[in-house]
Amino acid sequence: MANWYALRVVTRQERAVAANLAERDLPFFLPMQTDWAGVPKVKHMDPLLPGYLFVLCDLESAADIIGLQGVINFVRYTANDGVLWPVEFPGSIILGLQIEERAGTYDFTRLVTAPKYRPLKGE
Repeated sequence: MANWYALRVVTRQERAVAANLAERDLPFFLPMQTDWAGVPKVKHMDPLLPGYLFVLCDLESAADIIGLQGVINFVRYTANDGVLWPVEFPGSIILGLQIEERAGTYDFTRLVTAPKYRPLKGE
C-alpha cells in the first residue's frame, strides 16, 4: 500500500530529485514558497522545506528511490525493536500543505510591496 514519506535530499537539489521522480512516474510533492530575491528584486520560487520533499510510494520501491542521485535517505524513526523505519505522513497533512500552497499562503511577495523601478545611470 502506498503512503506518503518525506525524503531527505541534498540541499538545492530538490528540483532535480523531483524531476527524477517524475521520470519514474512516482507521485511527489515539493512545497514551494515565493519571495523577492536578487538585485534587482525579482520574484523567486524556493522550496518551502529546503532539503526535503514528499513522495507517495510503497516500501518495496524504497530502495529504488534511495538510489536516485541527490537522495540522502527517508526521514526515519527508531522503532521499539531498534530498527529504523521511514516516517509515514497522513495524506490529510500533504493535502493541507497543497491547499495552503495553492491558496497563496507561502507567497511572501504579498507581504512586501514590489520594489520601485529605479533607472540606472544612462537609462
